[in-house]
Formats: sequence, structure tokens, C-alpha cells
Amino acid sequence: MIKCIEYKQVKVRKPTTCFGCGRQFPVGTMMEAQTMRDKDLYHIHLCLTCESLINDLVEDEGIYYEGDFREIAPTYERTNN
Repeated sequence: MIKCIEYKQVKVRKPTTCFGCGRQFPVGTMMEAQTMRDKDLYHIHLCLTCESLINDLVEDEGIYYEGDFREIAPTYERTNN
């Protein structure tokens, strides 16, 4: 079971791909950095839209995979901004 052991909002220092939607974000974008652990450590970045989607749609300790929000993230942004 994958467990999130640390998360924080950061301003990225290089172009970064969001784990949730796969979109590329430029230097200076605020993103959530997460460190997760199962047998190994994983470090991912989520755009703020995907962070909100996870909070709204994924149940407690639910599992999401790379690119799960590729199609829904742009629609979510348009309807919630």
C-alpha cells in the first residue's frame, strides 16, 4: 500500500510535469510536491487543479495513477475558476 509521507506546496525551479494530468508547467508555478512510500520512495508533483481534484474525487487513501486526470483537469479548471 502506498502511503503519502510528506506533502507541501512549492514553487517549481524547473519546468515540471504534473503527475495527475501530464501537463507541463513553467518555472515559478506553485505545485504540490508529494513524497510517497511503499517498498520504494516516490516523489511527484501535482498542479493545484489535480490537488483539488484529488481532494474532491479520491476517497481517503485512494489510489490514483499517472495521467488519471488528463481529460478532466481542463474541464474542472473551466468550471471552478
